[in-house]
Amino acid sequence: MSTSLTQASIIQYVKVMLGFPVIDVELEKDQFSVIIEQVLGIYGTYKPVEKRDTISILSGQQNYSLTAAQVGKGIIEVNKPDPMRENISLTDFDIFDYHTKFVPSLDPGDFYAERLYYKEIKRSAGVDFDWEVVYNPDDGTAVLYVSPEPDEAFTLDYTYVVDPTLTQVPASDDDFIKDYVLAMCKQVLGRILRKHKGVRGAEGQIELDGPELMQEGKEEQNSLNEYLDNRGQIVPPIVG
Repeated sequence: MSTSLTQASIIQYVKVMLGFPVIDVELEKDQFSVIIEQVLGIYGTYKPVEKRDTISILSGQQNYSLTAAQVGKGIIEVNKPDPMRENISLTDFDIFDYHTKFVPSLDPGDFYAERLYYKEIKRSAGVDFDWEVVYNPDDGTAVLYVSPEPDEAFTLDYTYVVDPTLTQVPASDDDFIKDYVLAMCKQVLGRILRKHKGVRGAEGQIELDGPELMQEGKEEQNSLNEYLDNRGQIVPPIVG
């Protein structure tokens, strides 16, 4: 993970690339913060951070409300405790004394294997567990629906994704983040300069053109988006 990618280092990089200190970069710290957050959101769409949590499922209840913090950018996997991994005693399985009365020479491990096979058949038939998440785009909350109706309580494990923080971005992508922030800053600054018809430098010899700066930033952003698109799903998510 990155140890040098900080808000201060990004701001310094952007200012220098825009001509500071010869040219006064008229962007406030709060504006930089918003832009950096937006860039991490775009980056997180391609390389999110995976987090894991649990939900207590109750017998007879199928709908479960989740907060925005529990959902993040979306739930990607839900796992009910696998019955095939449960410890099953021979007594539980051998309810008809099949092992002791009819086939005393059969190894208990074979009974265990048959039990697992039976449970896998049930799972394959679709009678074990299914789920769906309905998101609320207005506040980021969601409702988890489980099916069929649970006949017993259990703990459900799930995985969701969130945007990375600056420290979670791999060091190899530091330059990408800084260049993307620069591209977006050019567009914001360009809109500001367009209203004031440019701004001169300290010596009165350099002038930034708002529309030109906006176009330059847009082209750079498109190029960076194309880079992300070409990476596709090859890049694995970060595990938080």
